[in-house]
Amino acid sequence: MPTPRIRRPRYTTTLTDAARFGYPQRRVRLSEYGVARGWGVRPVAGLLRFKLRKTTDEIDSVLTHLVRDVGRWVPFYRDLFRNAGIDVARFRGARDLATLPRSSKDAFQESPERDCLRQGRDPRRCARTSTSGSTGAPLTLYLSHPELYFRRYSVLTGLRHYTPLRFPVRVADVGSMVPHGGRSAEQSLGIVHLLRIPGNMPLAEQRAALLRHRPTILQGYPTCLELLAESLSESEARQVRPLLVACRGEQLRQGTRDLLKQTFRTHIASLYNCEEVGNLAWECPDRADRFHVNRDTCVLEVLDSHGSTADGQGDVFVTNLYNRTMPFLRYRLDDRARLVGPAERTCSCGAAGPWLEDLSGGEDDFVSFPDGRRMSPLLLSNALFDGFRAPGDPHRLSPSVRRYQIIQEEDYSLRVILDWRGPFDAVVWRQIASEMNRASQGLRCTVERSAAFELTAAGKFKEVLSRAPVGAAQRF
Repeated sequence: MPTPRIRRPRYTTTLTDAARFGYPQRRVRLSEYGVARGWGVRPVAGLLRFKLRKTTDEIDSVLTHLVRDVGRWVPFYRDLFRNAGIDVARFRGARDLATLPRSSKDAFQESPERDCLRQGRDPRRCARTSTSGSTGAPLTLYLSHPELYFRRYSVLTGLRHYTPLRFPVRVADVGSMVPHGGRSAEQSLGIVHLLRIPGNMPLAEQRAALLRHRPTILQGYPTCLELLAESLSESEARQVRPLLVACRGEQLRQGTRDLLKQTFRTHIASLYNCEEVGNLAWECPDRADRFHVNRDTCVLEVLDSHGSTADGQGDVFVTNLYNRTMPFLRYRLDDRARLVGPAERTCSCGAAGPWLEDLSGGEDDFVSFPDGRRMSPLLLSNALFDGFRAPGDPHRLSPSVRRYQIIQEEDYSLRVILDWRGPFDAVVWRQIASEMNRASQGLRCTVERSAAFELTAAGKFKEVLSRAPVGAAQRF
């Protein structure tokens, strides 16, 4: 009598956290990955990267999977590991991160774009965004659509550290950095009602849009929020009472925090974000000088100039835990901080250590007008980015410009310095000149090719540096 055939169970899992908030589900047959263990099922590391509230062991599992994957499938890291003599098969999680070589934006820019992406990924089918950082160096970034959904979802859940959220959430975003086409999945499903208020919109129109939308969450760049708050009358401010004002993308000055709190009468929170990851850390609700690392999205290191763990303030390096399309491992950001406290130490707010203190990054200057008006520096950066767009592909930056700086002289004129890469591109040059003249609002603007950037008196680089005198600010 033949032995009866035993059918193996088809183990499946779904991203339940994502499904709960309306994000697309992705069913995966775990038996295909050989992960059935005994009586239960252990999720594969490829799916763990999309899990919230990761444990230390789960982070190690994700890191091990990520390093081995990029060491095989991403030419940029494959060459980097081979040149450093790294055997990825020996990698065993966060404790082995220090054995890996570091990477930087400059290294990505010097490599062919396809070498920085996982083999087999079609850039035309990926979600794309771009970044400049505080060094004025643009870079196009790629994500798969599930990675993009997780990135957005992790930002939303981060806001729960400050206030309970009930869906649908009404969000007003002030001073958007990159172009956004169409509606996102969460908007189409009615989970988020999002209003984008461009920073270059006249302030009267910004106020009207804000009053119509009445957001639950008001978020955006501090300089743009500051100008909008200054323009609101007391009666208008009383009509806008968000549960939270979340600042991102720039360092939040104390004066700006005080103004926003006085205007909107609500909690003001600062999020430490970057385009390469999304949300890196969130400001402690109990202490404004402390940031808790978002362990769901990244691993942060603070290293000295020799690449060792810094005893005091050092350079911030990040490893993205969820992006396998264009991975970032031990990637240097243009920020400095101190990493404080052992992992077993708990903050008064309940978050586990360690955490970041003395966080500092790029802090650009407002652009001034002779009549006392001010312009957010991000408006000029936005205009430059519009000029950098590759013709026919608005989500991709032209590789022509390596680095840039915008300087406002004492006579209020603007000077744009471009570190040009490769052959001259007349189309991109005309785009840049046109966008900058449009955004300068009557200020004389010139564009020049040079690699001679200027520093502040303290020797720091600013993407937007102003030497113009500041008059009495006007409300308009």
